[in-house]
Amino acid sequence: MFSNLVLLSPLLLLARAISDTYIRWSHAIVKQYFSLPKLFLIGAEIMACFGLINMLILGDSTIDIHLHDTYFVIAHFHIAIAVAFCLLIISGLYYVVPRLSGRRVYYSLGVFHFICTAGGAIVIFWPMHYEGVVGGPRRYYDYSAWESFRQFISINPTISTVSALLFLAQIVFVVNLLVSAFAGKRM
Repeated sequence: MFSNLVLLSPLLLLARAISDTYIRWSHAIVKQYFSLPKLFLIGAEIMACFGLINMLILGDSTIDIHLHDTYFVIAHFHIAIAVAFCLLIISGLYYVVPRLSGRRVYYSLGVFHFICTAGGAIVIFWPMHYEGVVGGPRRYYDYSAWESFRQFISINPTISTVSALLFLAQIVFVVNLLVSAFAGKRM
C-alpha cells in the first residue's frame, strides 16, 4: 500500500502541473481566431490530455500490473507521445511554409487533413485501450487460440485499414503544402 502511494503521488503532482499549463495555453490560443496551426496545436493538446488521463491510470501499480504488456500501454504511448508530437510538427509546418513561400495554404484542405489525422488517430488507438483493459497481449498476431480474445479479432483489420487512410491524409497534407507553396494565393 505504501509503495503504491509513493509511486502514485509524483504522477498526481505532475498531472496537476501539466493540466494547469494546458489550461493556460488553451486560454491563450482560444482568444484569437482559429488558424490551421492553432487547430493542430489544440489537437495536440487534446491528445496529450488523453495521455495524462492514461498516465494517472497506469500510475496506480495495482492496475499497472494487469495492464503491463497489453495494448493499453501501446495506445497510451502512441496517443500521448507519437500523435501529439506529429500534430505539433504539422502545426509548425502549417505556420512556417506560408511565411517562407509568401503564399497561403488551402484552409479547407488543412481542415480536412486535421479531421482525418486527429479522427483517424482516435479511431486507431481508442479500441486498443479496450483490448488492453481485457488483457489483450502485445506482440501476438493471432488471437484465435484464446476464447476470451476472439471478440477483438475484427478490430485489428479495422485498425490497419484506418492506418492506410491516415497515410493517405498525410499525402493530402504534403500536396497541400507543395501546391500552395508554388501556386497558392499571395499573402
